[in-house]
Amino acid sequence: MYCILSRSIAPPRTVASLKRHICRIEGFEPSGSDISYKLYSSLSEKVPLEHSTHLSRLRGDRGPGSSETDPMALMIEMSAVEKRSTAASTLDPKTLPEWSDEPRYVYYRVYDQDGDVASKTSFNKVDLSLGRLDTLSIPPPHNVSSLRSRLLQAEEASNQVVQIFEDDCGETIMNDADALPLSSADYPGIKEDEPIAVVYQGEKSASTSQPKISALPQPPPGFSKQIKLLPGCDWKSPDPAWHDLTVGEIFQTNGVVRTQTLHMAPSVQERPCYMAKNSAGKQALVISG
Repeated sequence: MYCILSRSIAPPRTVASLKRHICRIEGFEPSGSDISYKLYSSLSEKVPLEHSTHLSRLRGDRGPGSSETDPMALMIEMSAVEKRSTAASTLDPKTLPEWSDEPRYVYYRVYDQDGDVASKTSFNKVDLSLGRLDTLSIPPPHNVSSLRSRLLQAEEASNQVVQIFEDDCGETIMNDADALPLSSADYPGIKEDEPIAVVYQGEKSASTSQPKISALPQPPPGFSKQIKLLPGCDWKSPDPAWHDLTVGEIFQTNGVVRTQTLHMAPSVQERPCYMAKNSAGKQALVISG
C-alpha cells in the first residue's frame, strides 16, 4: 500500500491523470494506463472508475483513497508488471503512516484428489495444509474469481484447475461470480477454524488454458449498432477470445447473433454471442442474453 499527496497530481484531476501519476511512482509504463489499467475507488467496488471521471472530492478526508483502511486500487496487466522499472520510487517506507488495524485474513485449506497437501502460505507447523491470505492482497472486484486468481498465485499453481468450497466440509461449491464482502464482519474463510477448501482437479490442458484468438471468424463490416451493459452484467472472461463485461460499457456490433465456443476450464461451451468492438477498439465476442 502507498499514499500520495493530492497536490502532486496534475490538473484536471481525473482518473486518467491519477493513473498516470501512480504509474510514474510505481515504475509502470504510463502509456498503457489509459486503457489497460483499471482504477477502483475502493477495494470493495465492483466497477472501475471511468477514464474521464473528475476526482473533485480528492481533497479532504471524505474522497476516494482518503482512508488507509479503504484505499483505492489499481489493477494492471501482467505484461506491465514484467516491464516494471526497478527504480520506481525514492520514498522512504519509514515515512509512511503506521498501519493501525490488525490484518484480516481469508483462511483456506488445500487438497488434491488424494487428500490434503501443504499450503505455500502455511503458518501453523502442525497444520501445514492450512493457509491464509491478507484480504488487502485480493484484487477488486471482490468475488470468487479474484480470490481464485490470488490463491493460485500464492500457491504457485497457475497451471491447476481448482474447485473452491465455502468450507472444508465441501458441501457448497463457490461460483466465480459470487461476491465476497471482505470488508464485512462475516465472509467465507474469516475464521481459522472454518476455512474455505481449495481442491486441485488436475493440470489445465493446452486447449483450455490457451485458446487461440486467431481461430475467430473475421468481424463483419457495418458495426453500427450499440450494446450497453446493464447492472448485473459484470463478467471476467476466462477466454481471451471473449470480451470482459463491465457495467456501463458500450460495444459496437452489427447485431448479428452467432454461436461460438467459450472455453471455461475444464469445460467448453457453445454460447450465443455478437462479434463486437469495445471502446479500446478490441474486437472479440460478447455473450448475447
